[in-house]
Amino acid sequence: MRPGFLGIDLATSAVKVVVTDAQVRLLAKASRPYPTHPPRTGWAEQSPDNWWGATQAAAKEAAAASDAKIWALGLAGQLNGFVLLDADKMPIVDAVIWLDLQAEAEAAALIAHIPDIVARTGNAPSAICVLPKLIWFAKHRPDVMKRARQILLAKDDILFRLTGSFATDPSDAGSTAMARIGGTA
Repeated sequence: MRPGFLGIDLATSAVKVVVTDAQVRLLAKASRPYPTHPPRTGWAEQSPDNWWGATQAAAKEAAAASDAKIWALGLAGQLNGFVLLDADKMPIVDAVIWLDLQAEAEAAALIAHIPDIVARTGNAPSAICVLPKLIWFAKHRPDVMKRARQILLAKDDILFRLTGSFATDPSDAGSTAMARIGGTA
């Protein structure tokens, strides 16, 4: 069996999986959709369990079609989608994705009350950023925030389910309005 490399993209409406060889030639691909739930106008949520089921199915299909032994994998995904986990590392509520605009007032308040937030984070907070959404949850869903022990960005939920590790990358962290340029916020 030849070596293969699995790429997973947890996009907004579907997961897309590819298997390539060492020369980055496409050996196989697969995708699986998952729904977005808008509980109210302007809101957008997805089930992390739907992400996981779709990822497993697409990865199995692509790996089987490639006839390759997977040596490594890479993850990419939608920015600013996040999952709140409880003490047992289980999702508390559906993931809030970047399309969700419920935190517009909180984003405006951040800009008004922290004039140098863009200089600190390299990011002008908007309703799609994670930080305003977490502030919204603290105001409107304190029961959820009281139970929250961990936050994972969308693709990092898949990483955690695959490896048991909590990690992210600088580009995802930088989009949240919570990371300081050149260090921690």
